[in-house]
Amino acid sequence: MYVEYFMVPSMKLWIVGMFCCTMCVSCQQQTKNEPGNYTQNPTISSTSGESKDSLAYYFPTTIRKDTQTVKLDIDPHSLDLFSYGLYYAKEPILYNYYLGHDIYRFSLLRSFYAPIYFILHKDGDKVWLTTKALDRSPNLTLPPKKFVGDWKTGDWVQEMKDEYGDTIIKNAKGSYSRRANVSYNKTIQLTQQEWTEFEKLLTASDFWNMEPFDTEDHMDSERWLIEAHTKNKYWFVHLFGPKGGFQIAGNYLIQKSGITNEPIYTQKKK
Repeated sequence: MYVEYFMVPSMKLWIVGMFCCTMCVSCQQQTKNEPGNYTQNPTISSTSGESKDSLAYYFPTTIRKDTQTVKLDIDPHSLDLFSYGLYYAKEPILYNYYLGHDIYRFSLLRSFYAPIYFILHKDGDKVWLTTKALDRSPNLTLPPKKFVGDWKTGDWVQEMKDEYGDTIIKNAKGSYSRRANVSYNKTIQLTQQEWTEFEKLLTASDFWNMEPFDTEDHMDSERWLIEAHTKNKYWFVHLFGPKGGFQIAGNYLIQKSGITNEPIYTQKKK
């Protein structure tokens, strides 16, 4: 049973969070020093990036580009697809607050294999790469054809069991999902030179000038999504089946992680 993961935070908790961010001197100082393209909304996440609600989106629907605010045409299904996996991977939301050090996060969402996440960090002189994989995709486009028993209806979710005994959730937004677990989690140390090499590859791909969301759907294509979380700005780019420089940058992290030698890399979706 996973109902608690889909409950909306209580009003009391929300008010306390607002009080902290308006009254605490350290919070005021952090907000003052953060660049303007971080939304700094306490109802979305904590200042450490922790999601306030399992239904929260991990990606913005508007984004800052230079001095302009650009509205993004991201469909709800894609937002769910991007967000549920990161939630179950226990990853922070990166677009809301600057988390104190620079991060690049690459979400590799494959059509027939379990999702994998590559998170490259740099804090001062320290550089490290964390790789996480889920045991299944939590996103379900349609409800299962077979289920055991009737829907259990609550204020925000409905639940049922499929023929394999998995708990299926239909949430307040009408999306179907199921719980996924982190089945692979490994961190390795990298060098500052390797960090610089990745940034050069990303720049060479024209990442910072690319449209954030590729709306052209390609049947059964992989989705590649790279986020940049730096003190100066947040940006992300999503592509179906990428080629060229963007693919080279993503492959750089894949190869550095060593995950291609692990069984999880070719584990089929359940």
